[in-house]
Amino acid sequence: MKRKEFGKLVANLRRQMTTFATGQYWSQAILAEETKLPKGMIIKLEQGLKQIIDAEILLRLADAFQLTTLERQEFFSLAVEISRSQTVRNDQDPQLLLHEVLEQLETTHLPAILYDPFYNIVAVNQLALTLHDISPVQLQETQQLGERINLLSCAFAADPSVRRLFGRMWPIFAHLNIHQFRAMTLRYRHYAYFKELFAKLSESNEFKAIWLSTQAREQDFYTELKHYCYHHPIHGSLHYQITMTPIITTWGKLYFSTLTPLNRSTFEVFSTLVKTVRVGILRLTPWPLSALHPIEIVSS
Repeated sequence: MKRKEFGKLVANLRRQMTTFATGQYWSQAILAEETKLPKGMIIKLEQGLKQIIDAEILLRLADAFQLTTLERQEFFSLAVEISRSQTVRNDQDPQLLLHEVLEQLETTHLPAILYDPFYNIVAVNQLALTLHDISPVQLQETQQLGERINLLSCAFAADPSVRRLFGRMWPIFAHLNIHQFRAMTLRYRHYAYFKELFAKLSESNEFKAIWLSTQAREQDFYTELKHYCYHHPIHGSLHYQITMTPIITTWGKLYFSTLTPLNRSTFEVFSTLVKTVRVGILRLTPWPLSALHPIEIVSS
């Protein structure tokens, strides 16, 4: 990531931090105090004027921003002056790759979903739709209204269907997925699209409260492996593991999310679904995202 772009990322990470006692968003002076770095250095960092950013500076910033393990990995890699496209072989064809991934999604004998880095659902197989009691018609109608189908937008929507589905597990579901959202979007926090999506999500007071709570130092998010155990209103007790596999392309990452049963009863539910649900996928959010909504870097 170029120094100017990295500086804008640092500035936006700073603006997302608040002082608990006052609720005040961090100024450059507060960040300087938290990192024990000179304010002049913070200004140069954010303006992209500091060319040499050593490990000590990066560690102090990561600690001050209270980044989780996955976020720290991403943050440190972004400090290297190499563009995203340069990290991928130049002979890669993202369209061909997407076609292959969609074929895998359609033939996977487990509920599975394909996300972009903002948790917009690119495609979902019929097994996942049936398990979660989601009507493809409703999703398509929402899509026709110009709305992207976003996991967090659905989770925090006024319609309580997701809450009913997860029951008492919903708070854990919400926390884990906001942590995942933080890690996936770290490199995009200074993009116009992230700001637009974050503003929309923040209309929910619950989202804002959980987002702020995930900044606590004692909390960490170190793996994309998650597991849920809850009573499904239709299928009864379910216990499964969610594995999110990142797919790296010149157009950014995709995430292939698969639900794997962790006990016999859940295995039997999934096996029944495989026998009764027709094979197929539902395409939703266009990919790459910039095709319909360019995510340009904006100054702030």
